[in-house]
Amino acid sequence: MTDARDWLRRGLDLHRAGSLEAAAEAYQRAIDLADLSDAWHMLGMLRHQLGDSADALRCLQQALDRQPGNAAILANRAVVLLAGDDFEGARRDAERASTLNPDSYAAWFNLAQALDGMDRHGQALQALLQAQRLRPDADIAGQVLRAKFRHGRELSLGGQPSAALAVWNDYFDDGGNDPDAHLLRANVLSDLARHETARSDYQAACAQAPDNPDYASAALIASCFQPETDGLQQHALAQSWAARFCAGHALRSLSTRHTGSRRIGFYSPRFAAGPMASLVLPLLHELRALGVELHLYSGFDYNDAQTPRFRALAPHWRDVQALDDAALVQCLRADELDVLVDLCGHAPGNRLRAFAARMATLQVSWGDWFASTGVPAMDLFLSDPVLSPHGDEAAFSERLLRLPHTRFAYAPPQAWQEIPQRRAANLRGPRFASFNRLSKLTDATLACWAELLAQLPAARLHLQAAALDELATLAYTRQRFVDCGIAAERIHARGFSNYAETLAHYGEIDIALDPFPFNGCVTSFDALWMGVPVVALRGRTLVGRQSAALLHAHGCADWVAEQPDQYVEIALSLAEPAALHAARERLLGARTDSPLFDIHSFARDWLAAVESALQN
Repeated sequence: MTDARDWLRRGLDLHRAGSLEAAAEAYQRAIDLADLSDAWHMLGMLRHQLGDSADALRCLQQALDRQPGNAAILANRAVVLLAGDDFEGARRDAERASTLNPDSYAAWFNLAQALDGMDRHGQALQALLQAQRLRPDADIAGQVLRAKFRHGRELSLGGQPSAALAVWNDYFDDGGNDPDAHLLRANVLSDLARHETARSDYQAACAQAPDNPDYASAALIASCFQPETDGLQQHALAQSWAARFCAGHALRSLSTRHTGSRRIGFYSPRFAAGPMASLVLPLLHELRALGVELHLYSGFDYNDAQTPRFRALAPHWRDVQALDDAALVQCLRADELDVLVDLCGHAPGNRLRAFAARMATLQVSWGDWFASTGVPAMDLFLSDPVLSPHGDEAAFSERLLRLPHTRFAYAPPQAWQEIPQRRAANLRGPRFASFNRLSKLTDATLACWAELLAQLPAARLHLQAAALDELATLAYTRQRFVDCGIAAERIHARGFSNYAETLAHYGEIDIALDPFPFNGCVTSFDALWMGVPVVALRGRTLVGRQSAALLHAHGCADWVAEQPDQYVEIALSLAEPAALHAARERLLGARTDSPLFDIHSFARDWLAAVESALQN
């Protein structure tokens, strides 16, 4: 043969027959005779099949030098680049190929793979759907479903609950049934305060993966949003969890050390901003000053601006995320702790199964958890007299120990030690607010707030939550109020704000409204410190009494309602200009003598309680 095209055709026949070396020789003859772009192209793909990516890319570049606008060559080079995990290079080639030839299935399919490798799952899904539209007969339905899963997870974890919910609904409509998908859809439904609908997804996740303790813990947390749930029911759920997932763990007793300073460890997956920084970090400062040897065990590889402050406090810091339960138990037992405090409970990142095997002489549940853990080896639950009234012992597996005044104390940021400057009162009507996450705005809470707003037509409600940055969630939230008879323009919404900005925003409002049955905690501390009265409803569970307990400790028990109608009455009374002025003066005067802000006395009470329990 003397014609280059004949050699190219022979190469293609040999290639299809699997005679790769002979095909390579034929392609090379076509190149030698006429420098054909198609021969370079096919030789490049053959080299890729043989595993020689570098030579494959060299050949494909030769082909593109001769045909720069060839979509097929670009799409195939994207395949080679994908094999080498060069996702950005593959994206460029596949994107250009799809522009040059919008009807190229290969271009869109390869673009989807590249975008997926770059964790741009939403764009990857759209590219894959376009490929499916071009080739309905292509067997990629499974890949489309997996792409929807990845995109749904991306949106769920990225704080876009409304968009995530739409993707999850589409995923399940297409036949998806992964237990993780049920859990993630349940979480976004909860983020939107659609707790009844979320319950079925939590149940589905648990039913499909009955051996997964994290699913069962998530369902337990979800019970805190159910108005009919009480402490005894929460305890029963926690005991059931422990019976299923802690069975067989050795409850080894550990003796108390009698030498050296008291050695106290704290476990959390979130030594970072939020409740840990506002409520736990100040206590750690005080305990260190009182001579306690601090050990901090971090259960998650996460750092923010507050994390170095925790690290600086503790001479003994361990990252334990990578340790399985057995290794964690061995590690902490070797540290010979007198006391180990669990700051997590059933929240994500918990290590309750390791606690079940006992890692310290005394194990204490405190911090960012608000019910019994159900774990027999958890010895103590720290509470206070309002959070855990007389008779509440039956709702705990742990021994219930009530601190004398408050379960928590709060140390505000240094920048906010001074009395805040407040904006002048709004003569058009009071400004109510809630800076709690949207999941706490249950239907019962909205109905109560709507009744309040209906009685004060000039009043406005200010909401602040990160999820409100999503326009669809903002519209959904306003529509919930419209459905309760409140005009959308009366709901003033703000999305994410950093902590300093959030505190400053309290200067723009008159009265903070606490949600129920899952109360605020740090938000209530913030409001009280900033001189903003808080109206709360006492609930049936510990988490439903958080703000009531703070108000009692602060000398403001008259702002605690026992029923929703009383809640409205208290808010209406506080909204009177004279009453509001008196409330502000009362709060600012309480800054200096309230147990909520006396971290020094609180630390001594906390340590004395733990010491007493350790001795007994």
